[in-house]
Amino acid sequence: MVFTVILFVFSGTIILLFNVAIDNYLSTRQTPAPVIQQTQPPTLTPKDEPINDNRSRYANQLEDIKKYSIYGLFVLAVISLALGYYISGRFLKPLNELNDQIFQLKSNSLGAQIKYPPDNEFGETMKYFNEMSLRLQKAFDQQARFVQDASHELRTPLTILRTNIETVLDDKNASKTDLRNSMNDALTEIDLATTLANDLLTLSRPQSKIRDPENMSEIVSESVAMMKKIALNSNVSIKLIITDKNIPVIINKSEMIRAINNIISNAIKYSAGVKSAHVGIVVKHLDNNVLIVVKDNGIGIPKSDINRIFDRFYRVDKSRDRKTGGFGLGLPITKKIITDHQGKISVTSKPGQTEFTVIIPIHK
Repeated sequence: MVFTVILFVFSGTIILLFNVAIDNYLSTRQTPAPVIQQTQPPTLTPKDEPINDNRSRYANQLEDIKKYSIYGLFVLAVISLALGYYISGRFLKPLNELNDQIFQLKSNSLGAQIKYPPDNEFGETMKYFNEMSLRLQKAFDQQARFVQDASHELRTPLTILRTNIETVLDDKNASKTDLRNSMNDALTEIDLATTLANDLLTLSRPQSKIRDPENMSEIVSESVAMMKKIALNSNVSIKLIITDKNIPVIINKSEMIRAINNIISNAIKYSAGVKSAHVGIVVKHLDNNVLIVVKDNGIGIPKSDINRIFDRFYRVDKSRDRKTGGFGLGLPITKKIITDHQGKISVTSKPGQTEFTVIIPIHK
């Protein structure tokens, strides 16, 4: 409709200017000559009569053109309206169908796919909409599962905490030792709940904007030094190999140390109890990246679990409780930190060996 109005206005303007030009032409041609007093009226020669007839004929023709142009303007308006209605209906029909289907989608119907013929003018748009709908469904499902898992994990320490308090309050003969033991148990549960809350905040908050020039070789060395005592207590040896002493990166130091600690801690945890348990760590410069490899000779990760170890609240060893196996948030946090630094993390595993590979872009 808008294009029809524009076409009508443009055509009307052209015709109006054309008519104004005709009026100006006729007015100049019909301007009477100045009156000159003559004693005798002028006489027309036979030669002048054809000239006057031609002028009169041209004037009549111009008047006809002017009249027909006005009629043509109205005809053009009708034609343009009809064509505009047909063309807009032809091209906007698929878009209207798309709008109708989108309007019918509700929050409980995310992932629904819009049907469209392959030769549809808006086929690409509808294809991208279907892909977006699937991504939204996946995101909402992950969010719902995350909330359920977080609620379940938080409910356990809160339940234990409440039980301990109620037990002490109901036991009028409780000794100071009983009270102290109950309070210690309560503090343990509070610490676990606090750790869980902090981990959840780490996963949900946006990436830190703080980035500083650091040496990745020193970062990994510092992380290994922090984890050596834990490894010693678990009878696991750690060997660090650094091929390049200076690998410059732009990172958040505290976040990166936490990510590397999580990987090493995970390797130690699942190597403990294995004969001659050891964890090998290699740091080297590879192209424009720093490559960090953490390899252990632990129990390994089953094929059915390896694609889920970065999922929140997922634990490979179901026999471990939250006190010995954590909440299943360490590796998800690690992946988030690394991806926030434009890096990548991957894992390969088989019985008796697991290898984590981390790639972080270096700073030249």
